[in-house]
Amino acid sequence: MADRIHNVLSSLFSGGYRQVSSPLAPDRTVRSSKGFGFGVPWPWEEVPLGAIQGASGPPDIAVGAPRTDGRTPLFTVTERGPWNGLDDIETQQMLRAFASQHSARPKGVRKVALGGVPAQILEAWTHDGEVQLLLTSFGPNLLEGFLRVPMSGYLHHFDVFLATWTWNR
Repeated sequence: MADRIHNVLSSLFSGGYRQVSSPLAPDRTVRSSKGFGFGVPWPWEEVPLGAIQGASGPPDIAVGAPRTDGRTPLFTVTERGPWNGLDDIETQQMLRAFASQHSARPKGVRKVALGGVPAQILEAWTHDGEVQLLLTSFGPNLLEGFLRVPMSGYLHHFDVFLATWTWNR
């Protein structure tokens, strides 16, 4: 009961940004050269940045999980240029644009606390899985994380990343 009251109070005073619970223990921690990192469960591992194709700019960190069919779902995180933060964005409009860009159907927006920093995750369904876009501030800049998974069974792995996120500034 005390945990439930704490969660309700935390939600009320955090603007709806909730700390994510980790459903699994991380196997290892990955870190970017810029000072942020997160835990990954087995069998996820860091992917060499030179092996990333089709990204809209060089990511600062990337992780993937091997699959027997050779497909590798990836989570990439890239620091972008200056932005005004989450308060100045129209989230539902961004969700529709994000879904359209990936020929997907909008699923929703999740507000999370990433190591104490507010973040929003735009979620959409594609014909072959899910795509999610993580948006948060990294100093004066936008930090953007992109996740593509072939099935929702991978999403609890994503929650491990979010729950174990750390900032070293």
